Amino acid sequence: MDDVEDPRWLEFKSWWTEKGTKRHIDIKFDRLSGQSEVVIDSAAPVLNSTSKYNQLSESMLEVIEPTMLTTSVDIFAPHGEKARAFDFFVGARFKVLGRNVTLMQCGRKTGVWLNSIAARIAAIRVRSERTISTAFVILRTSSSSHAVFQRQRISHLLT
Repeated sequence: MDDVEDPRWLEFKSWWTEKGTKRHIDIKFDRLSGQSEVVIDSAAPVLNSTSKYNQLSESMLEVIEPTMLTTSVDIFAPHGEKARAFDFFVGARFKVLGRNVTLMQCGRKTGVWLNSIAARIAAIRVRSERTISTAFVILRTSSSSHAVFQRQRISHLLT
């Protein structure tokens, strides 16, 4: 688990259908600088208005030149702060250039890194649960003996 390479860039893909055209977005997050690079429609041809996008076959009758926009942007997490590395995972939702985007795929290195982080967090969770349950048992035992002592003390005063 410790031999996992920490990638500098976390890479994700997403897509949506807009006016009959399947649009693609690639998001790269630089873990060192906290900057994000967004590429829109690097792999998606733009269809003319008479062409139909079919989700089952993705057949395209007439294709116009693909468009591509690359820009460096700040991506904000749903809690309103600038996104950090741990905010990025498959299924995470962000507002990117005014559009709600759900991260749907990640690159291989990003996936390996995310799985290693998830394993570390799961191990921390197990250790924390054990510690808390042990502390709870000690607290419960000590408070119940304290309650018994208090009852004995009060009953002695009443007799």
